[in-house]
Amino acid sequence: MNKQNGTLDAELYIARTAVSELLKYSNVKVYFFQNNEEIITNLDNYKDFTHFKPSINSYMAQQMYEGDCRLVEDNYNQIFDEFYAYLKDFDYDAYYQGMLE
Repeated sequence: MNKQNGTLDAELYIARTAVSELLKYSNVKVYFFQNNEEIITNLDNYKDFTHFKPSINSYMAQQMYEGDCRLVEDNYNQIFDEFYAYLKDFDYDAYYQGMLE
C-alpha cells in the first residue's frame, strides 16, 4: 500500500471490501498482520521487498494457531480505520531517507 503513488485509498478500500465479503462465510477466517508496526517498519524482518523472513512467518503461523490477529465482523472496520490513519500520517520521506543512510 502506497501513499506516495496515490493508491492508498483504493488499496485499503479493496482490502476492506474483500474482508467484508469473506467474513460472510462461516468456513473462512481472516487474519491481519499489516497493522503490526514492530513487524512492518523493521526492514530486518523482510527477506526481500515483499516477503517476511521465516521467523516472522513462524510468528504469524503461531498467532493464527492461537486465534490472535483475527478479523471478525465486530472488529475489522475499527482495525482498518486505525491502520488507514497510521498509514496516512506515516512519515514516508523520513523512513525512506533512513533506508538510504
